[in-house]
Amino acid sequence: MTQPSRWDKLKQKSKEIGGAAKTKSISLAKATKTKKDSYLEKRKEKKKLKNQTNSKNEDEQNGVELDSFSNSQSTKVYGSTSSDETNYSQNSMTNRSEGGENVKIVSLQNVNESKDKNKNQRSGWEIKKESLKKFGSKAKKQSIKFGGKARDTSVKLGSKAKHKIKSLKEKEEVEEDLSKTRIFGVPLQVAIEREGRDPTSPPSIIEKAIMYLEEKGKFETGIYRISGSIERMEYLKLQFDRGVDVSLDTVRDENTVASLIKLYFRELPEPIFGEKYTPRLPKLAKSPREVQIKRLNHVWNNIPEVNRSVLRWLIPHLSRVSLQAEKNKMTPQNLAIVFAPTLRIPAELIVLLLTDWVQIFCKEEN
Repeated sequence: MTQPSRWDKLKQKSKEIGGAAKTKSISLAKATKTKKDSYLEKRKEKKKLKNQTNSKNEDEQNGVELDSFSNSQSTKVYGSTSSDETNYSQNSMTNRSEGGENVKIVSLQNVNESKDKNKNQRSGWEIKKESLKKFGSKAKKQSIKFGGKARDTSVKLGSKAKHKIKSLKEKEEVEEDLSKTRIFGVPLQVAIEREGRDPTSPPSIIEKAIMYLEEKGKFETGIYRISGSIERMEYLKLQFDRGVDVSLDTVRDENTVASLIKLYFRELPEPIFGEKYTPRLPKLAKSPREVQIKRLNHVWNNIPEVNRSVLRWLIPHLSRVSLQAEKNKMTPQNLAIVFAPTLRIPAELIVLLLTDWVQIFCKEEN
């Protein structure tokens, strides 16, 4: 007997494996079909039960009542009625009872209620349409409101810009008018020439303001440290620049007058000790007291006469104010802190001027 070759063995084994795989595939297919049929049957039962439940609920809502008398007679169902005039629709359905008799079910449904029910059950598009309508109305109101607000803002800004332009024009006109009379912000020599004053006299603002404070503000607490009214100060400045003979007796505000003096020195285009000597003052402030007095005396004797006339009014006045420090709280050190940036003189030298001004101003240079 011939033995099967290796190829025949492999072919036989392949057939066996194929047969087993086919059998297994058929078994899996049958099991899957059985499972699917069972699932579909359960789904049908659930659907049937759901329909019965819905039908029962509809009967209850329509007011259906079964009135059974005997097996040989048919059973009638009537909908609820009322004494008022109402439209009803009649729905009938015939079923077979347990005794073999036909059972006719009659349902009377209120047509108006049905219409109301359908009316209440609006479609999604109708709800969306109404929502869009409300949103559009709201957006329109907001647009009108925003438009009105924007218009008001525009008018307000336009009015403000118009007023600002008008103010600038008026300011330019005032600047032109003051070009020949202004004493603030011009050199001391120009100021006294415009006022027609002697070089040995200070500008009128210095003289009048110091005389006023000597009489009414020397004892005022915080004088020169507390700022006055900016509006009043600007008004007084404008009057002096216009060349008006200003009377400060009606001001009744010592701090405003004191602030006016500081403003005048702050707007001077040149330092009170001159461009030549002012840069040397910080170094002089670190020197011994005797050196400071000698150098300041030298500066005093070499600055213009109008500068000396201003210092003759200012420094002795501040010295007298510092003598009342118990009442006004303004010691030489406090006054020096206030006037150092204004006069562009180191605070140490201002203290020395307030305490030794007689020795510095009255001594002639050798």
